[in-house]
Amino acid sequence: MMSTQNVFIIGATGNVGSELFHQIELFDKPELGKHQNPTRIIGIADSQSYFFTEAGIHVANLDSTTLNSHDWMCKRIKGLLMCQGKPFGNSGLEELLHQVRFNGLDGEVIFIDATTGGQELLEFHKAVIKTSANSIVTANKNPVALSTMDDFQTLTADRHRYGMRSTIMAGADTVVDIMDFYDTSDHIESIEGCFSGSLGYICSMLEDGDAVFSQILREALEDGLTEPDPRDDLNGLDVARKLVIIARCLNFPVCIEDVSVNSFIDLEKYESVRSVEEFLEATKQEDEYFANLLTSARNDGKKLRYVGRIKIEEKNIKMSLGLELLDPDSSLATLRGAKNKITIFSAIHRNGYMIEADGAGAEVTANGIRRDLLPMLQHRRCGMYSI
Repeated sequence: MMSTQNVFIIGATGNVGSELFHQIELFDKPELGKHQNPTRIIGIADSQSYFFTEAGIHVANLDSTTLNSHDWMCKRIKGLLMCQGKPFGNSGLEELLHQVRFNGLDGEVIFIDATTGGQELLEFHKAVIKTSANSIVTANKNPVALSTMDDFQTLTADRHRYGMRSTIMAGADTVVDIMDFYDTSDHIESIEGCFSGSLGYICSMLEDGDAVFSQILREALEDGLTEPDPRDDLNGLDVARKLVIIARCLNFPVCIEDVSVNSFIDLEKYESVRSVEEFLEATKQEDEYFANLLTSARNDGKKLRYVGRIKIEEKNIKMSLGLELLDPDSSLATLRGAKNKITIFSAIHRNGYMIEADGAGAEVTANGIRRDLLPMLQHRRCGMYSI
C-alpha cells in the first residue's frame, strides 16, 4: 500500500525553499520506481501569505532538461502565492496548523522551515511539537540555537518528529552523528572544524591569489554562497550558532554568548554602512590587509582557515572560533572551496571521526532536508531497483 508523505514548505520563495520544491517535483515521484513513498507538497508559504490544498501542489511537469531551472521555479511559486495565496491572519503561522486540523490531517503533515526567521518561527515550532501530532524539518538554525535550552529539549526530545540535520554543513551527517554519539554514551573530548562554506570559499579563493578580498566576497554573494547580507557570515555568528547546536545536542545548556567569537573581519568600522552594496564597496579597504596576511602565511608555509573549536573537560565546555594559520598537513588545511569538515575526538574515536561535505548552497541544503524527511516516512519501502 502506497504511503504518501505530506509536507508544508514555509519560506517556499527563498533560495532553499524553492530549490526544495524543485527537487521534490523532479525526483519524488512514484512512477520513477525508486520508492513507493511519494512526497506531496500540500502547502507553501512566504512571509505574507500561504496556499494550501490537500490534493497537492504542482506547478509544472518537470524532466531532466529543467534540472537547473531554479530561478524559473522560484518565479512560479511566487506567482502561485500572489494569485491564489491567502494572507496570514492575526494568528500568524499558527493558521497553518488550523488548516491542517480543519482538513483532518493532524499528525500527517511535516512542516519544513526553510526560512531564517527568529522568534515567530520558534513559537511556531513549539506549537507544532506541543499542540499537534505533526512533525518539523528545519534548515533554520535560529529556533534551536537562539532559544532557551528548555525550548531546545522540548523541540528535539522526540528524534522522529524534529529533523535539523540541515542546520549544520548543509545537511551532512554532523547533527545526526553527534546525537548518536550522545545516545550511545561515547564521551566527546573535543571537536574542531571549518563549519562555514562561505568563509571556506573565501579562504580558498584568497589563497589562489587571483582576486582580492572585496571581489571574492562579491562573487560569493552573487553565486549564492553567502547570506543575502554577507555580514551575517563575516561576523561569525552563523558558525557560533552551529557550535551552540552541537553543544546542546551533547546536553550542554549553552547559549550564543558562551562562544568566544572572533569575526572574519572587524565589522565595527562598518556600523554606519547600511546597504549591502555600500558594504561591498567599503570592503575594498580590507584588500591590502588580506594580501599582506596571505603573503606572510605563504612565507611561513601556513594555510588560512576560519576554525571553530569545542573543548570538553568533565562537565565544562569551551567554544571558540576565528581565523587561524594552520600547518599545511592539518586536515582542515586541505579543504577547498565551500567544503566543510569537522573532526570529532571521543573516548572511542581517539584518532578522530571525520565528516567532510559541501557546506553551502541551496541545492545541497534542499537535499539535506529531503534526507531528513526519509526517517519520518511511516512505511518506507523501496521500489524496483534498476541500473
